[in-house]
Amino acid sequence: MNISLIELDRKRALEYVQSVLSEGRTLSVCLLREAPIERASFHTWLPEQTCDEARHQFRTGGKLPPAGDPIYLSSGGVLVPINNTNLQVAHYLWELLKQRENSVLIVEHQLALPSDPWIQRYVPPHGTGLLFWQDEVYFYGDSEAGSEGLEAIIRKSGHCPIGVVTENREHTNTDWSPEFAARNASLLIVGAYDGESYILAEW
Repeated sequence: MNISLIELDRKRALEYVQSVLSEGRTLSVCLLREAPIERASFHTWLPEQTCDEARHQFRTGGKLPPAGDPIYLSSGGVLVPINNTNLQVAHYLWELLKQRENSVLIVEHQLALPSDPWIQRYVPPHGTGLLFWQDEVYFYGDSEAGSEGLEAIIRKSGHCPIGVVTENREHTNTDWSPEFAARNASLLIVGAYDGESYILAEW
């Protein structure tokens, strides 16, 4: 699968990103208030041959080839394995974190609570961890995580991940805040295309 980083129309991409952030958790709210998203450049990871119209249909999938053959259910339904660009995105972010020694990726989980049993049992991959803000759960990862660790936290964060690369600080639940992360962010990823890929905003 030949995936490229493709430039997007700023106005259309900005509208989508702002719409997704408006439905997010505290980090998303702080990004709308604190981050200069309006002056960002916007890109996505898609096959190079994807036409301009399809690139800007952010809420619909079908941009990537299926990940395998359809699975026909006895009920009459059909499951089609979906491809995604998680590996490409994680590798891009890992390369960026290696260049920015004092940076970290923080991704908000859309639904999880700190009291959820799976969160209580969760063992973070090397170079990653959990952060809590009130009743919200966030994942973080630095360059030590490698692309595999970053891919793992992106995958765990839900159907439409929202994450930022921001200034690093001591990762304890008494010494971080979504507002700090948003104010010092330089890059934002937002899930798009029904889970197939992401919008990248950099400023």
